[in-house]
Formats: sequence, structure tokens, C-alpha cells
Amino acid sequence: NLAAVADAEGAAFIFISTDYVFDGRNPPYSESAKPNPLNKYGMTKADAEQAVLAVKPDAIVLRVPVLYGGEEHVAESAVSVLCQLLNDASKLVKASDYEVRYPSHTQDIAFIIVQLAERRLQDPGVSGVYQWCGLEPLTKYAMVRTIAQAHGMSADHVAADPEPSGGATRPRDTRLEHGRLQQLDIGRHTPFAQGVAGFAAFLRSS
Repeated sequence: NLAAVADAEGAAFIFISTDYVFDGRNPPYSESAKPNPLNKYGMTKADAEQAVLAVKPDAIVLRVPVLYGGEEHVAESAVSVLCQLLNDASKLVKASDYEVRYPSHTQDIAFIIVQLAERRLQDPGVSGVYQWCGLEPLTKYAMVRTIAQAHGMSADHVAADPEPSGGATRPRDTRLEHGRLQQLDIGRHTPFAQGVAGFAAFLRSS
């Protein structure tokens, strides 16, 4: 157990968790809100949070939303995979306009992690649960349209689907409050339209 090793060595420990520890019924969620995950992924993360803090009470848990940026292949993230909906404009497709996400660029999260680690070195009281999410509420449909616009492509063949996404049950809206990070003056947000500029390699007509 890495958290136990870190505790034995007196080292700081940062555990990355997810907004999916919440059910999405009553956003926004504070750092102290009680987790109530809807799917296996969220349950696993919620259990892991408790396990980490049980063996290392001064650990840092950082909850983040859906991430994108730096993908090497199109299906690597839940955001980059949406590019596949744009590559054949002759085919009518649907994108969920139901779940609201707050995509965050991986470079932003990396910046926040470094900032947290540096603050922890200065102040051992920097511990417990912290949260960050992107500042733009976007459904999959809105993401697809933004990606298309950023690359000069048409998304007219993509229809908004008012129904929940298929597969595992997903929370409707898991907007995270990030007051504890704000108190530390930590945070960074890359505008989504700017962040998806790196998707050119995944788009046939970009």
C-alpha cells in the first residue's frame, strides 16, 4: 500500500480521485459532501479515498472531473473519443446532451498537483480532500460542437440526444466546488476550445 509506505517514511502522499464519487443529483458538491457513487468506478474511488485517509490521515485527496489533453490515440480519453463522431459527416449520429461534465486539461491538473505538493512541503497542514473541475459546463453534444468549431468542421450531422449515455450509469451533474484550493490561491483552467486544438491528428478533415 503506497499510502502506508509514504506514512512510514514521513512522505507526502497525493491520491487522485474523481467527481464520480457523487451521484450528480444535488450539485455543486463541497469537499465535505458525502460521497454517493452510482457506478463501480465511483464506488472503487470512494472506497480508495477512505482507505488512503485511514492509513495516512494527512494525505491529500484530489478529486478531478473528466480529463483530456496529451492523448496518443483517439480513444484514450472520454473527450478525445468524441472526435470519431465528426469524421464521417455523411452519417447521422447522436451525442448525449444529458450529463453535464466539466472537462479539465491534463496540464492544468498537473499544475495544480505540483502547486499542492509545494504548499504541502511548506505547510504540513495542507491535507485532506481538495477538488478541482473545469469552469465550463459541457455535455458530450456541446463538446462535439466545440471541437468541430475549433477545427473548422461541420457538426450538422450530430444530433443532441436528451437521453443518458449508454453503458454504466453516470451522474447527471457533478460540479465540484474548489473553495479549499481557492484559499491556497491554486487553480488553472484552459478554455475548452483552446484545449481541444491538440485533437487535429484525430480528425480526418481538420
